[in-house]
Amino acid sequence: MRFATALFGLVCTGTGCGAFVTDTGIFPMPTIHIVYPVPLQVGLPFETVLIDSPSGPMFAWFIPAQNARGTVFINHGSVFNRGGYIEHYQLLNDLGYHVFAYDYQGFGENFNVVTIGNILGDANTAGQAP
Repeated sequence: MRFATALFGLVCTGTGCGAFVTDTGIFPMPTIHIVYPVPLQVGLPFETVLIDSPSGPMFAWFIPAQNARGTVFINHGSVFNRGGYIEHYQLLNDLGYHVFAYDYQGFGENFNVVTIGNILGDANTAGQAP
């Protein structure tokens, strides 16, 4: 059993799942709640969007572009929250795209429990946000 736990921990660390493993369970990294940097720090104007969800509020950023060609909807990975991809937002904005980036339940300002089951529901809810 210890070998399986160690192997899972190694795979988890190597693939960047944003968690650490002990004999008593799997725990997400606490840094997933630090939303830094914010778009304004790289010169991007933005608005914070609060999304009502059945399991609690979700937080997002809308970063507008002038003469936008479209909107890119960002689903962040499991290691960071929406603050971890500022350079990507800047590139997309420079290319003429609005950016909509949100945090799943349990990331950013939301302290709900992170579950795989919530991720698809959260993406669907965020996709319907105004």
